[in-house]
Amino acid sequence: MRMRYLPVAMAALLCGCVGANEQNVPTFPQTRWNMDAATVMEAYDLEPASVKQYDAGRGRTLVLSGKEAFGARAETITFLFINLKQGESGDFPAFSESDQAALNHQEVLASVLVQYPKETDWETIVSELDARYGKAAVEEVTLFPLFSALDANMAVQQVEASDGCKVWGSEPIEEWLDGKDAAYFEENWKKYRPDLASEEDWERLCREGRMVTIVCEENQGAPSVRFDAYDLAVYNELKAAAGED
Repeated sequence: MRMRYLPVAMAALLCGCVGANEQNVPTFPQTRWNMDAATVMEAYDLEPASVKQYDAGRGRTLVLSGKEAFGARAETITFLFINLKQGESGDFPAFSESDQAALNHQEVLASVLVQYPKETDWETIVSELDARYGKAAVEEVTLFPLFSALDANMAVQQVEASDGCKVWGSEPIEEWLDGKDAAYFEENWKKYRPDLASEEDWERLCREGRMVTIVCEENQGAPSVRFDAYDLAVYNELKAAAGED
């Protein structure tokens, strides 16, 4: 069946070794993945009126223009947040108006997209990324984008390092779950990923998926850098629900 990918903002609405933790994962400068939108604005010393903001259901988006990132002036930096709290409805992705009011400001940063104008020096960006995240450099990453729940198959995208693409990533998810209650995580992770339709899907996500990935593409002279940490947000939410530190 053909897979239909959702735009990033819409997707937000839907949805090592032993001891690996958030301190070991790549983070976007001046942020941490547990920050909400207000804290990110404080970290960048931004006034709400100076930032484009979009709110809809579980998703929240901040868009900064003309800021520098990784040694070059970006056209836009887009911060995407997700609220994974279940609220009184006890369901996900359902998010009632009462849930939205009660769970306001409990979103966490889940993705950052940096887009640069044409003729930006891609090598400068890659050099800055390597200086900051070099230990996390890998030859390829497997991405699992959220997709339309109307389709049956899990969305998978393999991205290999090449002359026009560089990738970084944290340890595979399975290394974070080593020694933990795997059955608990498998049962509850599926609430936040409706595409995990089979045991094979779950095993592949754990084996190939990473809590955080970074993809930098040259894009014919208009580079982009994409950080994804949705599964880290899910992991931290499930840990908190289980009463883990």
